[in-house]
Amino acid sequence: MRLGVTGRPRHRASATAFLEALAARAELISHAAAGQVDGWLALDPVDGLATGIEARRTVVWWSDPASVRPRGGAALVVVRVAPGQPSPAAAVGFPWPGTDVRHCLHLTPPMRERWRRTARLPAELPVDLWERVEAPDEYLRALLLLASAVAARGATAVEALARGAPLVTDDATATKLGLHDGNGAVVVTGSERRDALHLLAADPARAVLMSLMARRHAEARLDQAGPADAAVGLLAGPCPDPMVRVLGQALAELWTPPTSGVVADAARRVAALVPAPVSAPARG
Repeated sequence: MRLGVTGRPRHRASATAFLEALAARAELISHAAAGQVDGWLALDPVDGLATGIEARRTVVWWSDPASVRPRGGAALVVVRVAPGQPSPAAAVGFPWPGTDVRHCLHLTPPMRERWRRTARLPAELPVDLWERVEAPDEYLRALLLLASAVAARGATAVEALARGAPLVTDDATATKLGLHDGNGAVVVTGSERRDALHLLAADPARAVLMSLMARRHAEARLDQAGPADAAVGLLAGPCPDPMVRVLGQALAELWTPPTSGVVADAARRVAALVPAPVSAPARG
């Protein structure tokens, strides 16, 4: 799918993250060089949609729409199926900060211990990344997968949660990410972090519980892939009826409840694989 991009976002950090998530699912083309595209992404349009948009389907990014209260201060993705309509067809909350959780390898503490043993690392490996608040590089991501517990804040804490690392963090990060002490993370002050980190690393049962809670929280609250998938799915159009029936039958045979989120997620993914034809409106 080729997606034309126009406009300038007011919330640059979260809009950039959304563009990166969308770029993994569609080819993004600048407005000046768009040519023939399958849909449009309009970033914070001032007066309705930007002029020159002729595709039938449009995704609108609005940093702070008055009609919808952003969750946790996040910007929103607003999807319009018919350009020019006064109200959005759908609004999807975008988590910031967040990450593409579904593409983050999740390792539970027992598996982490097995990896450490294979790599001849210590049985306990507490990792203190408290001062690294920016997005982690590949080396730090490897540490997040091997650690028996991690002390982290900011974007590094987001990555730790997505990978199921038992986490120690501060109150500011916990508030921003919607965490509570003992529910997804251990929340302490900077001076307490080392003791809390070593205590968590030395408690396997608690580490397992914290790991599972961390991953569940990341999937529910911090996944940037959801809005991108929703945008691509709505741009692609609904699934053809035969494919919907085949999908529903296969899931039913696996005893999947029809109201399960798995069903809706699978339907969106199938829809993204079957782009609908796009036609330009007639000129007056």
